[in-house]
Amino acid sequence: MAFNIFIFETKENPKFSDWLKENTKLVAIITLFSSGSVELLHLLDSNFAGFALFSAPFSSKTLYWIFWGEVFNILIGDLPQLLIQVNYNFFFF
Repeated sequence: MAFNIFIFETKENPKFSDWLKENTKLVAIITLFSSGSVELLHLLDSNFAGFALFSAPFSSKTLYWIFWGEVFNILIGDLPQLLIQVNYNFFFF
């Protein structure tokens, strides 16, 4: 999903495209790590320590996709784990 977000932003958002050209190495690393969790993409627009490196100009549509990617990740990954733990504690303790 992270890769698709970057492709969309590059095509639709010229500000992001310019930012991407300046920060290619960081984006490559973050994209690799965010393949497991889309939430990591928020690091790029966090404005961490005031660095321009962490001020990606995401569009509102991309932020919407990141949000729903996070929700989907919670529902698919964390909710079943919680149900298994509650079920285990209910039957064995």
